[in-house]
Amino acid sequence: METIWNENELIYQENDEMIANLGFRHFSPSSLYVIERVWVKDDQSLKIKLIQDFIQHFKANDLQIIPLWPEALEFFNHHPEFNSYLAKPLHSI
Repeated sequence: METIWNENELIYQENDEMIANLGFRHFSPSSLYVIERVWVKDDQSLKIKLIQDFIQHFKANDLQIIPLWPEALEFFNHHPEFNSYLAKPLHSI
């Protein structure tokens, strides 16, 4: 599986075919990122991997994430170890 980072998305490809995608928006110069969408072709477990890879790639002390995509919000509800990366008003969800 190949990982591709563009300005506003993380893409997984296999054999030159997109199999998963996470779209985000960065509000610079801050460390605020909004997860706008996640799509997977078949393997639903890639949704979790996409979010984890996204966090690891932009990991910083002041990284703040707003999960607009409902399943991203569910991810944070099920993985409280990543809640410190939620934007401060969302930190207590």
